[in-house]
Amino acid sequence: MPRRANLDLFRCVLSDMTLRACLVLILVCTTPGFSAPRPMLVVLQPTGQVRNALPVLTPHREAAAVDRVLTHGFSGRLVRLYAMEQEYLGQATGVAPEPAYLLLSTRQGGFPQFGFYLDDQAKTSAGWVDLHRSSSLAGRFGAMDQIFPHELLHVILHSP
Repeated sequence: MPRRANLDLFRCVLSDMTLRACLVLILVCTTPGFSAPRPMLVVLQPTGQVRNALPVLTPHREAAAVDRVLTHGFSGRLVRLYAMEQEYLGQATGVAPEPAYLLLSTRQGGFPQFGFYLDDQAKTSAGWVDLHRSSSLAGRFGAMDQIFPHELLHVILHSP
């Protein structure tokens, strides 16, 4: 086979492989099952506003450290259990699953709550946990990694 024919064959194969790779990439990026996974935990902060008797909350701007601690160990197990419970409820009721929500507020204690606005989006039946924002993350009695799973279990038990 002449050298020119080999080069043309190589270009054809490369072109076909490039096209296939682009199609796979498009499918992976646009298919819900392959898109970025939904977060299992969303850390929130209060806005100070109330709408329809529900607090208006917004994503916490420094959530990464809390997320790293509370999505591992025993807390992580409860967050995964909550995600499984949400998937089950979603299939049983048709309601979209929600992540576990944690509000870091100025209230002392830990409290399971239901219903809030996430910025402008009403989440009237979504459960969430309210913990004091200055609580230790881990390593101390009563730290977030101990209180959060306890309160999240209350949210699970009181879910519809």
